[in-house]
Amino acid sequence: MRKKEIKKRIEQLLAGELNDTEVSQLRTELEAYPEYREIAELHAMLDRMENDAPEVSGEKFSRMRAEVLRAVRLRKNDTSSANQGSILEKIQLFLMRPEMAAAALTLIIGFFLGRVFPGSGDRLTGQFLSQINILASQNTQLNDVKNSPYTYSNISFREVDQNTVELSFDVSTHLNMVKTKNDPVVREVIAQALLNPSNVGSELKAISFSESIVDQRVKQALIFSMKNAPIVAVRQKAEETLLSYKEDPEIREAFLGVLREEESVQMRLTALEYLINNKIPPDSIRILVDRKHLQNSPAVLFRAKKYLENTF
Repeated sequence: MRKKEIKKRIEQLLAGELNDTEVSQLRTELEAYPEYREIAELHAMLDRMENDAPEVSGEKFSRMRAEVLRAVRLRKNDTSSANQGSILEKIQLFLMRPEMAAAALTLIIGFFLGRVFPGSGDRLTGQFLSQINILASQNTQLNDVKNSPYTYSNISFREVDQNTVELSFDVSTHLNMVKTKNDPVVREVIAQALLNPSNVGSELKAISFSESIVDQRVKQALIFSMKNAPIVAVRQKAEETLLSYKEDPEIREAFLGVLREEESVQMRLTALEYLINNKIPPDSIRILVDRKHLQNSPAVLFRAKKYLENTF
């Protein structure tokens, strides 16, 4: 059986399209191909697993995914004799964790399909990068980013020069690339870094790199971060970055929300100054004063009343 036939049959196996007789026949044929047999063995292991494992959270899945990809990369780069055993022996740790096992096997089977049937590594990488670029160009709203088939994790940024940034992230595999700061992929990765931050440092770094980028989805991701980041310093940094967007209705509504709900007095003052400088109708501020949204911030209330007095 040729490689092309093996690939087709294994993909049918993973999709559940083979009957018992065909599965038995395939396993017999794979005896002559140990490197392909691992895929069928992984699939059989997945079939034998219990289905009552608790649903894994997004955060745990992201950590597991990073661990699997890191283990795969380490194995790929390690050519020592101590690391020549079957990868099945290397992943027992994941398979012993019920909440992680199914997801881990799914990722590993996907990795094997790429490793066993690589076609041309450079060609596939080029196609993958091309697809990422196309999707990043098409995604113009934050909802597009949220619904993207690709989720980026382990994101890091490094400034190469004033106009260029080096990106490093995991998306099915780990990628490193150098892009201009206005490249759609840079904007896509920044937006995802704010939607799904791995730590405060990466979130602040993403916000810093967004300072010179005026983009709809980045703007919406900054608003999301300003409203939802648990750390005040991150919310404040996102707010400061949004100040570069002048006379923007979405930001105006977001800053009115800051005045109503934010605990940080400094953030509320910043939001109020933005609204005043962008000539918000006095009635919008008067409603906040009348409904006592500003009562717990005397400094903000004083500035708002002073603005209202000067508009008569």
